[in-house]
Amino acid sequence: MKFRNTDYINNCLAKLNIIEAKYTEAIRNTRMNRSSYVRNTYAAALILTGDKNNIRESMKILEAIVKDRHNLSRSLSIALLAKAYQLMGYDKDKERLIKDNNSTTVQRLLEFIM
Repeated sequence: MKFRNTDYINNCLAKLNIIEAKYTEAIRNTRMNRSSYVRNTYAAALILTGDKNNIRESMKILEAIVKDRHNLSRSLSIALLAKAYQLMGYDKDKERLIKDNNSTTVQRLLEFIM
């Protein structure tokens, strides 16, 4: 029996959970996934819980996928990481990240997220 890849479906479900403020469900739907775009959703759900431990976990995840040059959603990863840094009070890290990754897309996302 061949299993189907359910990354896209899990990501869509998690986004719906986020819209409904069901962050724990979103985390559960995306926790085990390794695709960068799904990891962004997972990290966003962790950040939205407002829990400092979850925000720290999101930072670890995002720091890894920001370094991944094959990450097609890297701009979103950068913006989410900047937000996590801001929430934790790591202003120097946030400013360095933004300075090192200053693109139009990142700037637009930061305007929306910050």
